[in-house]
Amino acid sequence: MPEAILLGRFDVKVDKRGCVCIPSEWRKAMGSPSQAYLVKDVHEQCLDLIPKGQFDEYASSDIADPAESAIRDRIKQEAQLVSIGDRGRMRLDENLRLEVAIHDTVAMVGEMRYIKLWNPDMLARESELSAEELNRLLEVLDGGVEK
Repeated sequence: MPEAILLGRFDVKVDKRGCVCIPSEWRKAMGSPSQAYLVKDVHEQCLDLIPKGQFDEYASSDIADPAESAIRDRIKQEAQLVSIGDRGRMRLDENLRLEVAIHDTVAMVGEMRYIKLWNPDMLARESELSAEELNRLLEVLDGGVEK
């Protein structure tokens, strides 16, 4: 089966029980999984929803770099296996939701092979570029030298 290509953003309501639905086009691209792993992102203030097969492959891979191996071990220890219903409905752990401030709405962002789950306000702040950062980026894109 070809690898999933998950792109774009969907804002999804979180119900009283902490349940959300994965958009149908993403479920299809992921092969309609019945399980996935939910883990707090190690670099950003969000959660990562990783298809079970992809997570299992990552968890069992050999990593030579000790720092990367330590990060992988932490991810494996904290990962939670979640069930995904036929219509893509899954329950987000309350402690994980509170840790990244997800309350009544979650911004689901496609990251090629997995999904990031964000508090929409935090994602907006994370996505903002300062004028200086934007100018540097434009210089690089225009063929200038990055400073």
